[in-house]
Amino acid sequence: MDRAGVRKRFAIVAALAAVGIGGIVAGGYLPAAQAKTTLVLGVYGTGDDLNNWNQVAKAFETRFPQYELKVQVSAFDEYPTKIVTQIATGTAPDVFMTWAQYKPKWVKEGLLLDVTQRWANSSKLAEERFYPAAVDAARYDGRMYGVPYDYNAMVWYVNTSILDQAGLPLPSDDWTVDQMRQISRKTLDPVKGISGPGIPLDWGWGPNIQWYYNWTGHEWLDETRTKVLVDDAKSLQMYDWWLQAAKDLKLPAGQGKGDFFGGYQSMWEGWFSYTRLVAQSIKAAKGAQLYDWTIMPYPKSPAGIQRNFAQGHMFSIPAASKRPDDAWKLAEWLASSEAQAIFARLKMSAPQVLSEPLWLSYLDYLPPDKLRDVVAFVHTKLYGGVGYARNFSYWTTFDEMNKIMIKHLTAIFQQGKSPSTEMTTAKEELQAVLKSGQ
Repeated sequence: MDRAGVRKRFAIVAALAAVGIGGIVAGGYLPAAQAKTTLVLGVYGTGDDLNNWNQVAKAFETRFPQYELKVQVSAFDEYPTKIVTQIATGTAPDVFMTWAQYKPKWVKEGLLLDVTQRWANSSKLAEERFYPAAVDAARYDGRMYGVPYDYNAMVWYVNTSILDQAGLPLPSDDWTVDQMRQISRKTLDPVKGISGPGIPLDWGWGPNIQWYYNWTGHEWLDETRTKVLVDDAKSLQMYDWWLQAAKDLKLPAGQGKGDFFGGYQSMWEGWFSYTRLVAQSIKAAKGAQLYDWTIMPYPKSPAGIQRNFAQGHMFSIPAASKRPDDAWKLAEWLASSEAQAIFARLKMSAPQVLSEPLWLSYLDYLPPDKLRDVVAFVHTKLYGGVGYARNFSYWTTFDEMNKIMIKHLTAIFQQGKSPSTEMTTAKEELQAVLKSGQ
């Protein structure tokens, strides 16, 4: 080949390389630009949340450059229906968030991919020190249907400054409901507007069920979820106790706002994820007057049971996924310490693993002494060690039953109706739901 021919050949090769098309060079091949696989992650939130999720996506793409990750953020109220519709139409995200209360329903309807074997074969997940309860939140009937995300428990926040002002010591972790009531009564101050904890039983959902469990040893239903137990003797005793306590622990109408976030409540039951808001609000309470606080487990019931309500969402893969291997790579990474470090730094989710560095990152807004106390509580009492957190397992008819219970709880605590009458009626209505679901 003459010089003109050689120059022409190399010009063609250079042009092909410039547009990413492979060509032959010295008997070999010019590598083609590798096309990236696009994955979609479905979550709920707002535009502000999208900024955080985009940082997560960037980290995933850095770790796995063969992928492009797009995040689909839906409004909270629209999210569950939207996901189900997308699955039905074959347009679901490759990985999406499954809320705890929808896990049973979506598993029963065959919407979620069973990842039990993938989980068992994952050397990456085997290295993580997951809290057992967090893993259980991604399990249903002994099978895994995702990876854990956003595990959260309810705790009791106690305003220790208010106790100090009343000359009262902080109770021990094995405190009882009667101690809680006595302490609250002694810290009431109508002039300052300081109230007691309110009634954590007066709304439905899991917190109400947790009080049932602590007080009676059962939930709304028995262990087989075939018998309704909301009106047995211990349940009615529980309602009577709280109604009487309400007279002791609430301020007269118009006196004080009973707002824990404003430093006007001696103690309060709330999500552990509210710790940042509690810390910020108490610090700002009443101008320069600072309040101190601590976290405690639920007070022990007369039955001697003392567990904290907890639940966890998870990341799932649609059962009809067209690329389950790629989707699993994303899900597996989202459960890793690498991803959890990002969640912790951005305050998106508390760590699901026993990792002090991750917890220190998640709680870095606390002063050093408070930071040590809270991390110790999590590791040795809430999720690890004693393990006060009790993972709640929803069932398929929970939403319908919850609406029934809320209706009757409203009648008891806001309309002054008899617990016996309301729970007897509630039992009949809940049994009808069970029967229709058989």
